[in-house]
Amino acid sequence: FGIAKDTASITRTFDGNSVVGSVQYISPEQASGGTVGAESDLYSVGIMLYEMLIGEPPFEGDNSVQIALKHINEPLTPPMEKDPTISPALSDVIVKATAKQLSVRYSSAEEMKSDLIRALREPENRFAYVEDPVGKENRKKDKPEGGSGTKLWHIILPVALMVALVVGMFFIWYFSIYGNRGKDTLVKVPNVLEKTLAEATELLRNREFEVRFAGTVADSEYPRGTVCKQSPAGGKKYEKGTEVEIWLSSGSETVSMQSLTGMTLDEAEPILEALNIRIRAISYEQSDAEDGTIIHQSIPEGTEIVPDEENDPISLVISGVQGVTLVPMPDLSRVTTVGGINQILDVYGVANRRFRFSMETKGGSGASGSQLVSSQTPAPGIPFLPSETKVEIWLYAEYGRLCSSDVSFELPINRDGTSVEVVLEAPFGNFLLYEDVLDSSGSALIEFTAGFMYEGEYDCVVYRNGNEVMRFSTIFTKRK
Repeated sequence: FGIAKDTASITRTFDGNSVVGSVQYISPEQASGGTVGAESDLYSVGIMLYEMLIGEPPFEGDNSVQIALKHINEPLTPPMEKDPTISPALSDVIVKATAKQLSVRYSSAEEMKSDLIRALREPENRFAYVEDPVGKENRKKDKPEGGSGTKLWHIILPVALMVALVVGMFFIWYFSIYGNRGKDTLVKVPNVLEKTLAEATELLRNREFEVRFAGTVADSEYPRGTVCKQSPAGGKKYEKGTEVEIWLSSGSETVSMQSLTGMTLDEAEPILEALNIRIRAISYEQSDAEDGTIIHQSIPEGTEIVPDEENDPISLVISGVQGVTLVPMPDLSRVTTVGGINQILDVYGVANRRFRFSMETKGGSGASGSQLVSSQTPAPGIPFLPSETKVEIWLYAEYGRLCSSDVSFELPINRDGTSVEVVLEAPFGNFLLYEDVLDSSGSALIEFTAGFMYEGEYDCVVYRNGNEVMRFSTIFTKRK
């Protein structure tokens, strides 16, 4: 380049009193009054690169003279020893550019540019590594005549300002043309997860990446038809033109619906529960198949089912005659709401049902936190006639202790052994609150504290020996 020399061929950087300009970037030959050239410019660039990476110049001192002497005598500490995140290749380029000996340094900006670009592509390669033995000439201190140091000052001052100007101009010129080329080729990969194929392709191509559709995979986390996986991942920097593979979600994993033909209801229920399919309706049809077995299903065998999603309900046809054919009692222990229990019993056609509160607690039975039913009659799997059988469901005691109401009434008793029941009628079912057998005649005062699940006013019916004899309403409030 030759830009380290001014037009008047001034090569001294000190006058007798001070150093002028940015001495932090001065080359050893400039500081010592030697001949300067392209290598001197590249030395200054290397020092500036060092400062850009580390955040401070490599040489500091109390004054400009001390800094200049350090440029002459002290070896530069490799940047990667100051900051381990700096790649060995880039560190070596800077060490080579700032070598004390001219013969070790880069001889041209083109050579240094080539190594800088290569360092970005091969960050762990030590291709630019050099040994820079500091010779005796480099380590000798110029002794000022008469011990005053004025000779060194006279050497530096004349061109210090020019050096600062030239270095600044070189920095602007060099890096505007070459300095960012390596960096420009590294682009952050955008995150295209949950984008459609068209959206993902547009985003990636706008960043100058190649796009390859790699296929579909089952994934419940991302909607069907959106990107669920990409490689390389978003957020990382890669060369422009790098191929990014993307996979689209086919939705949750599917399984094939199996045939339920020949199964009884209690055999089919666990299968349907695992597939997240509820029974919509049960009907009966006479056939040659064994009574109580399934002869038809509304969801055909082989239909793809997504167990993780709520699927369409299924209708089943049972071999037999309604009101005559026995079917197994469904297991209600896994149902966690009264509404869910009613829904199942409706499907089976159970008309006579009643809820009551057990004396058993969930804590005592080891039941889970969401479990509702402690027992039932008939028991699960027992054959029964839904239209004829009275079904009773016992709920854990905790549910009957949430709210309470004090109940008191008089009831005429005609004979000993009179059974008395008090039943609460709620929109979601009938709940037995009280039952007893009274061995007296005349009028009996019945008093008790009723427990229920919910607050509010409810109608209650009193049955004597199975017959309704009176009604009243009572208000339930939360227990304190």
